[in-house]
Amino acid sequence: MAYLMGWFARSGEPVAQRIAPALLEAASRLEPDLVAVHVHDGVGTVDYEVFAGPTSPPAGVPVLLSVRTGLRAADLAHFIEPDSPAELLQCDTRIELILSGPFTDADWSIVRGLHRAAVELWDALLWDEMDGFAVTLG
Repeated sequence: MAYLMGWFARSGEPVAQRIAPALLEAASRLEPDLVAVHVHDGVGTVDYEVFAGPTSPPAGVPVLLSVRTGLRAADLAHFIEPDSPAELLQCDTRIELILSGPFTDADWSIVRGLHRAAVELWDALLWDEMDGFAVTLG
C-alpha cells in the first residue's frame, strides 16, 4: 500500500534540482541520520529515495521524495477545495512523499524532518491524500 502526502510552497525557485538539496540539507540538520539517494532528474522535477539511518548501503524501506517546480493554477486545480488555504494559488512548488508498505511501518522521523524543513524554509502547506489540507502530524 502507498500513502501520498507532501507540501505546497512558494519557493520562487524554478529549478527543482536546487530546491531538493536545500530541503534535504535543512532536514538533515533536524534529523541527522537522514540519507538521500538521487534516483531521477527531469525538467522541473527531481526524485530521491530517503532513508533513516547512517548505514551504507541504507537499510529499511525508503520514502520517495519528489520535488516539482513551475506549478501553475491549472496544476493546482485538482487540490482546490472549499477548505483549501488561500495561499495555495500562490504556490509554485510541490514536494511530494510516497510512503510504501504498511502505514505503521513508515519511518515518521523522515516525514517529521522534511516537514519541519519545508515549513522552516518556505512556510509550506501540508497536504495528504486522505485529509487534504486538514491533515496534521502528531
